[in-house]
Amino acid sequence: MADVTYNLRGYTNGIYAPNPLGGGVAKGYPLNVFFDIAETIGGGIPKATPVLSAVYNLVPTRGAGYSVNVEGIMFPPLANWVWTSHIGSFDFTHTDDGEVVKFPVPWGGYIYSIKKLGTSGVVVYGENGVTFCAPHGVYWSSRKELSRVGIKGRGSVCSSENDRQHFFIDKTGLFWILTEQVEPKMIDYSVYFGPMSSDLAMSYDNSTNVIYICDGTYGYVWSESGLGQGPINITGVGYKSGTFYAAGNSTIVTDPFSIVTDIQDFGVRTEKTIYEIELGTTVTGDIYGCVDYRWNKAQAFTTSPWVKADRYGRIFLMITGVEFRIRIKLISWEDIQLDYGNIRVRYDDLKPVLMEK
Repeated sequence: MADVTYNLRGYTNGIYAPNPLGGGVAKGYPLNVFFDIAETIGGGIPKATPVLSAVYNLVPTRGAGYSVNVEGIMFPPLANWVWTSHIGSFDFTHTDDGEVVKFPVPWGGYIYSIKKLGTSGVVVYGENGVTFCAPHGVYWSSRKELSRVGIKGRGSVCSSENDRQHFFIDKTGLFWILTEQVEPKMIDYSVYFGPMSSDLAMSYDNSTNVIYICDGTYGYVWSESGLGQGPINITGVGYKSGTFYAAGNSTIVTDPFSIVTDIQDFGVRTEKTIYEIELGTTVTGDIYGCVDYRWNKAQAFTTSPWVKADRYGRIFLMITGVEFRIRIKLISWEDIQLDYGNIRVRYDDLKPVLMEK
């Protein structure tokens, strides 16, 4: 079907009569209509709630050519418009010098956030899209559509200290990184961020380059090393006089960090003893280790008591068994990097192993 331009005339009974300016539209065909400027549309739709993006179905109507059945979404007027003020002022009064500019982004719905992207321009984040805008002199003539999905909520975007990187989560739960090259990079994590609500808040720690991602039910901590579980209710972070502060709508609780290995038999199905665990890590707080052990693969595991590591990262214990799982935990933590782990084992029962030919 060819593209056709229409004038839409609104009537008080809610019927719109489009008059084709060349060509025609067959009966029952859908038509995508976008109102970018909608200050007065007519009697069919109240001025206070113009349609910014909707789908119409054109059907014949007597004496009016076509009637239009609205199947779109209603938004407040100018909800997707960006306004710029006079340079260095919070004054939005229109003048002829071109400093005050008003323009719509190419998607309907509310704008949630506008963030500077280094020296490249600004990025407009909204419920139905993400758009990059760059100035040319006093005019905003360069625009690039980055997403038609939109972000999860008003707090679903944050930026680094110098604004050279943006981080945002879209409605599907995908995690994105945007740099001054204006090419979004998808990191995913949708299996974790997808179930989170639109109340999600992202808080960037400029000192550690860590992002806290919380919605009151789920909580995660992201860094370049990966994603981990974290507090569920952090709504903002910052520093004052060198002290780190985190804000939340209730007491912020950090669960102990813990990891556990898969089942290990060290390649020998006989009795052996683990007597030392050595960890290479940047952690400055106390770190603990213990071992799950059993003598028979059909038995349940028994867990040894937790033992605190010494200042060199060594955990001394004496655990005998055939199969093991190694456990490590930290009570208080913020950013964790584990470089290596060495398990020292003594083989107690080296009986000959019979093999069938």
